[in-house]
Amino acid sequence: MDKKAQLALPDFKHLFDSWALATRITALRNLGRRSLLDFLNGLNADHLQTLSDFFKESVTVDKLDYHVVRNVECSLDGVAEEMSKYEGFLDVAAYRKGDNVYISFWR
Repeated sequence: MDKKAQLALPDFKHLFDSWALATRITALRNLGRRSLLDFLNGLNADHLQTLSDFFKESVTVDKLDYHVVRNVECSLDGVAEEMSKYEGFLDVAAYRKGDNVYISFWR
């Protein structure tokens, strides 16, 4: 990222520094990826407005849900409704204990 853009976002200086270090040292490649994800996840509306003003373009960031597994507990009556919330998860395991149903979704 451009140094001037980095100066516009001083809250993320530590992430920019760790990312720059990771680009120079290949053994720290995972640190660079983690820094990039932390930066993107840490952006709020004020930061996006700052970037929009800097680039003179509209800037948006769509958050990704990178959680692989979801564990859900629901009542027996609400199983269909709860399962409809997790359509993107391909694999499902469920068990019932009394009136509660425990469901695990994973990708």
